[in-house]
Amino acid sequence: MIELTPDQTPNDTPSDSSHLIVVGQLSLDSQAHSVSLRGQPIQLTQLEYDLLACLARNAGRVVSRTEILREVWGCPTGGTPAQIKNCMWRLRQKIEPDPKRPRYLVTVYGHGYLMPSRVEGEQTGSTNDVAPPED
Repeated sequence: MIELTPDQTPNDTPSDSSHLIVVGQLSLDSQAHSVSLRGQPIQLTQLEYDLLACLARNAGRVVSRTEILREVWGCPTGGTPAQIKNCMWRLRQKIEPDPKRPRYLVTVYGHGYLMPSRVEGEQTGSTNDVAPPED
């Protein structure tokens, strides 16, 4: 399983590591082709899954609309910015606690979209996010 620490991105992990990416309480399993949030499965269309997977693989880095079109739709001319925006809206409705104030799928105006490598206020289960025991 890949659990990202605050200063780490998916590209920092060994290439032969597991097929699971965890950001905050969002888990994406590329082998099972599944997504869960706080342990609950999330039903996504193929396009929604592909867009989420694209952003998760690049967590901590802004992904341009051109990159998304190339990776998710298959080529830079395979889709439109409006299609990305529509798919992103549907994804936010499914995974964001408050879709109007996204924490997992952030728009970086004029550049693209960002999935932070760490979601503030959410625990991933890694030791970096767990408070030490009180005496």
